[in-house]
Amino acid sequence: MANFWNRSFGCLFWTSLWAWAGLTLPLSAQGFAELRRMLPVDPGGSNSSSQCIALGDVDGDGDLDAFLGIGGDSDFRQNQLWLNDGHGLFEPTSGRVPAVVDSSTDVVFGDIDGDQDLDLFVANPDGLDRIYWNDGSGFFTASEFNTTGRTHAVILADFDLDGDLDAFLAKQEYWLPDQLLLNDGSGNFSPGGSLPPNQDWCNDVAAGDLDHDGDVDLLLGNGERDYASGINRLYLNDGSGHFLDATAQLPSRIDTTLGVELVDVDGDGDLDAYIANVFQDWLFLNDGSASFSDSSAQIPADPSATVEFLHFDPDQDQDQDLFLLQEGQNRLLQNDGSGYFHDASDLLPATTIGSLGAAAADVDGDQDLDLLQTARDFSDRLFLNDGSGRFFDVTAQIHLEPRGVYGVDLGDVDGDGDLDAFLAGGWTEQNWMLLNDGTGGMFDASNQIPASSDHHNDVLLRDFDGDGDLDAVIATGCYGFCGFQFNHLFLNDGTGFFHDATDQLPADWRITASIASGDVDSDGDLDLFLANDRGQFNQLYLNDGQATFTDASSQIPLDGDFSLDVALGDVDGDGDLDAVLANAAQNRLYLNDGAGSFQDRTSQQMPPDNQVSRAVVLEDFDLDGDLDLFFGNRYLADFLYLNDGQGSFTDASSSLPAKGSSYATHEVTVGDFDLDGDPDLFLNTDGWNRLWLNDGQAQFQDAPPGILPADWIIVYDSAAGDLDGDHDLDLLLGMEVQARLYQNLDRQLVWKQIPRIEKPLSLVLFGPPFGSYRILASRNRAEIEFPPYGTLWIDPAEILFDQSGSLDGEGQAQLQSQGPISATLQDRSFYWQALIGHPWKLSNLERTTFSGL
Repeated sequence: MANFWNRSFGCLFWTSLWAWAGLTLPLSAQGFAELRRMLPVDPGGSNSSSQCIALGDVDGDGDLDAFLGIGGDSDFRQNQLWLNDGHGLFEPTSGRVPAVVDSSTDVVFGDIDGDQDLDLFVANPDGLDRIYWNDGSGFFTASEFNTTGRTHAVILADFDLDGDLDAFLAKQEYWLPDQLLLNDGSGNFSPGGSLPPNQDWCNDVAAGDLDHDGDVDLLLGNGERDYASGINRLYLNDGSGHFLDATAQLPSRIDTTLGVELVDVDGDGDLDAYIANVFQDWLFLNDGSASFSDSSAQIPADPSATVEFLHFDPDQDQDQDLFLLQEGQNRLLQNDGSGYFHDASDLLPATTIGSLGAAAADVDGDQDLDLLQTARDFSDRLFLNDGSGRFFDVTAQIHLEPRGVYGVDLGDVDGDGDLDAFLAGGWTEQNWMLLNDGTGGMFDASNQIPASSDHHNDVLLRDFDGDGDLDAVIATGCYGFCGFQFNHLFLNDGTGFFHDATDQLPADWRITASIASGDVDSDGDLDLFLANDRGQFNQLYLNDGQATFTDASSQIPLDGDFSLDVALGDVDGDGDLDAVLANAAQNRLYLNDGAGSFQDRTSQQMPPDNQVSRAVVLEDFDLDGDLDLFFGNRYLADFLYLNDGQGSFTDASSSLPAKGSSYATHEVTVGDFDLDGDPDLFLNTDGWNRLWLNDGQAQFQDAPPGILPADWIIVYDSAAGDLDGDHDLDLLLGMEVQARLYQNLDRQLVWKQIPRIEKPLSLVLFGPPFGSYRILASRNRAEIEFPPYGTLWIDPAEILFDQSGSLDGEGQAQLQSQGPISATLQDRSFYWQALIGHPWKLSNLERTTFSGL
């Protein structure tokens, strides 16, 4: 095989050979997936979170895998096992852990049965605890552990000094005593030893030899977070598992303690105590005999609640630093070696996720300690250490904080020829703007739009002032005590910087659920039709051509139908834009007279219906040259109405797949997703995404399993567009808790793990099963149209790599270097593209920039 970069670089050679191998992924070759991720996306869905994490080598391959305890209200919450490839790329597993529904708050690895592999103890406060037994290769079976329930935290340690791991179970209930269970060596536990009574709610426990007598003692962190503080407890072991209460040897302080840890912070050879509280954390120093003094003045003051923390040495200076998980930005406290800490949080990536758990270990094999962090709403994060103690978020190429996204639109806001994204945040969340680098890599540029803390329901990107760039109009308003909120107009300067021009809209505080835009009065500019909820009358705003709008609502029928969506299109073929409204009762059809005055023709030209329709789409589904209608409904089956060409519709809903009456359609996006020339439908129905494929005659069928990721998520809005330049439609989803990008795998080339020096580079190809490919790499980008193959995005004069091969039966292949990337390539970017057949088509553009992580 050819060497890579063996020309055009003088003496710079990369001598690693490339090897091709089949790659098994849980994806179809013709489907959608979230790409460029180092961590899996958990399918537990909305109302669930990764609450805790443990790292250990479960499959005996020498690297650290991850087990996540999942909690929340979702019926789909299942604990997860992720396997590490040795370089920090974690991939989900199927069938390795039991498919049970728990709500787990602590998970601990240990060889419980003495068979030289790592088992798991899982604490489930809302049910019975479980032990997951490892078969030695990373496949687990589970047994329920007959405890009294309400276990919130667990410690595995040899409390009776008989050579096996016993268990201490911390209970989150006043009337349930904590438990000490002794192991017989084969994993059979029974009550043993003795514990002093603990009448407090126990949130955490730490174990270690505090008095230098050779056995394991206990520190309990107590206090019910929502109601009352508690008194932490110190239990000293007599060596046989019988504990004495030595709480009097702790400083007398009371708070609601959420976490405790034992660590030698001052380098004197004994274990000190760090105690994380709802208000101020504490540091207690040990005198070597388990008598502690309050040294909290040695840590920075901070009133934020620390929900969890860990100690580790990320800067390799031989002392223990602290990573604090807080409500908002996490904190890193660096130790000076003598137990005095200073805030070094600037070494962490900025994040506002609600953190719940973390683990520190060398996950990528570079001899420094990295961080894997669990968070609410599955915003888990992987932070890699650069060796000096500075961390970088490598979770995914698109970094989005957990935030409700209620509106999504795509458009080229900065004039560079690719599609960018505007995301409307809900419930006082700020809006986002993401700029595209041309490869589908989206980067946060929200500092280029005005701030707004309203509840945003919808967004449209259109050129409202006729200056050739895309502006934004945003629908606002909410149900409840939000106060008066006004729709927003942001005008673009042509480079993607927006200024607030809301004063050019009529002042009105109605709850606008959706906005449609089009030239309704035939004067050459874009007007606005507002669908208003809660029985508030809909509105029509006419544009003067300079993005100053006047209220012309008197020109539309007066109704208070609880409108949830609106679409504009010429349904009767007379050359002007008509309006269709999705309502919480009878949907409406308004015909335009050409001058922007509308007449209600619902009863004469549209079937009667009386459902709650949340979404409406106008599209020529049967390819007969007129616009048909699709309504997404909340309670019953969705509606498909076919147009006779004159604006009269007949019900063809029997042509739709059955979705079940209990599944509400939240969102609908139309596009030719399978590239067969007709419009298909992407739907989110009560958390399950669906793709309905059209046969060209408005007969729809469900796409085969595996075409869409198996995520249970509530989607409020979505948009389809070619984000990566491969001439197929990708999907950007605005969800209840975040946004996600599903890329179309029709012909796709993507890096499998972040490109790094001193690590192998892996690229993955997707295409037709048993298809052929030719992959090229170049130093420079280009843009050359090659119909019918697509667009060539790399410079043909600077080709550095050229290789051909075949895809496997799944339509996939992996290209991986057999050696590490040379350090001389650090911070260099190279561009990749593939020609994949049959039929032959150019893939997306992929860029690899080699970092020094």
